[in-house]
Amino acid sequence: MFLDIIPDENYPAEFSYRSRWVECNKCERWQHQICALYNKKADLDCSGMHVPLPKAANSGAKDFPRTVLTDHLEKRLFERLNKREKTGKKLKGMRILMSNKLVLAAESLSIREVPSIDKQLKVILLFQQIEGADVCIFGMYVQEFGSECGNPNQRCLCISYLDSVKYFRPERRTKSGEAICTFVYHEILIGYLDFCNKRGFSTCYIRACAPSKKGDDYILYCHPEEQKTPKNDKLRRCYLSMLKKATEENIVVGLTNIYDHFFLPTEKGNSKVTAFCLPHFEGDCWCGNAMEVAKTFEKESVGDYEKLLKQVSNRTLKDMGHAKPSKETLVMQSMSILSSNGIYPFILELAKIYCLPWKTSSYMHCREVIVSGKRWFCTECKKFQECERCHSYDQHTSKNGEVHTLCQAVVDDISSNTKHNDIVLESRLFGNRDNFLIFCQKSQFQFDTLRRAKYSSMMILYHLHNPNAMTQNEHRLTQNCSTQACQYENQESNEEMMVKLLNVLKHASQCHRRASNAEPCSHPN
Repeated sequence: MFLDIIPDENYPAEFSYRSRWVECNKCERWQHQICALYNKKADLDCSGMHVPLPKAANSGAKDFPRTVLTDHLEKRLFERLNKREKTGKKLKGMRILMSNKLVLAAESLSIREVPSIDKQLKVILLFQQIEGADVCIFGMYVQEFGSECGNPNQRCLCISYLDSVKYFRPERRTKSGEAICTFVYHEILIGYLDFCNKRGFSTCYIRACAPSKKGDDYILYCHPEEQKTPKNDKLRRCYLSMLKKATEENIVVGLTNIYDHFFLPTEKGNSKVTAFCLPHFEGDCWCGNAMEVAKTFEKESVGDYEKLLKQVSNRTLKDMGHAKPSKETLVMQSMSILSSNGIYPFILELAKIYCLPWKTSSYMHCREVIVSGKRWFCTECKKFQECERCHSYDQHTSKNGEVHTLCQAVVDDISSNTKHNDIVLESRLFGNRDNFLIFCQKSQFQFDTLRRAKYSSMMILYHLHNPNAMTQNEHRLTQNCSTQACQYENQESNEEMMVKLLNVLKHASQCHRRASNAEPCSHPN
């Protein structure tokens, strides 16, 4: 057990708030709090006295509950690494949790899932045991909109943010020149797409925008100084490399982007581009950009839209499927230009069967996933599929002008419901990416050095294992202290409490359970 000390003016300058020292009550030696991996919150009871640490306080990544998704990801990752080892590309010093058995080695990998309260947003974390401590080296925020969601988000996924720190062991490359850590991250992504594909999701949007400048963080706060920030082109090449593997495994069956999918006109001009066609995701820049464009038009027009509407050419109106110009066509025209810059450069088709025509078709298709009932397909035109609702003729004309007879089949191999029964794990800490990043900044949970990454990972795991630690009422000891360090510490606590209260208010304003009185709200407060 360690006893901590609050620095004051009688101690050297290195006894600062950021480098608190602790003393072992057995050997009476002093260590930095971070180096000793000392968690003050877990070491104090409600009266502020030092007590033996409970088991939950020392729980690591492997002790956090497993889910169906994490079992799938770890099993797949183990099999890929084991296959690479058997083919001569041996990896030493690794162990992976699989089917409740440990493949022993010097280090370990553990994948854990942390769903949010509303279950639409979740984070997937990869921990590696380095020098006896769990270190969070990879994080991925995803959003899931299942079969119960309305269009255009129905059966959609969005990979919003990826982040990693450069501590993966071993630091080796494959014969193809790919780093082992990149191989592992790719397998987690492909495994997640495979899992969602089997659940019946049809489309995945990937937000591939690198940080605008060095020092901007997505998930993990404060990266190592020597870690390079990738540019957009390099980031997208990395995604394409991953997607090539997923395509070879028939997990991804189609690839496009926002502009080609929504704004590129068909040859017959039979698609209508509206704001309701575009999916909307939490933290998305689409809504913000559209509002800014609309406000700009408001200022420029000064109530006279006729002048602005003349900027929309007849060709643009035809391509967008509109008969006459409107405020919406002005906004969507501007959004099409922004989308060509590649905000969401990748749209992945996961499901095998869509109701899709050829672009030369003179009638509309719903372009939705065919999950049940009958379908009609062409043996010559591989991508032509029709659902029962859109089927009208037993023949179709190909792009070469040939008439092909359609075949009929029954669809019974796609899940009609994307939900899956699993344990409920809720953590407000990861419920919002911005709040988590702010929490790490306020608490100085940094990843710029390995020793800080160990301490920060330990504290993150502590809050995951003890979700009420952020909201519980503690009896605090008062201390007469006029030093700057103590004042800074009190200010820190007040700011943390303000963040917590704002999070509660935000949830209360958006909670559908509270509004409907259908069932009690699951929020701890």
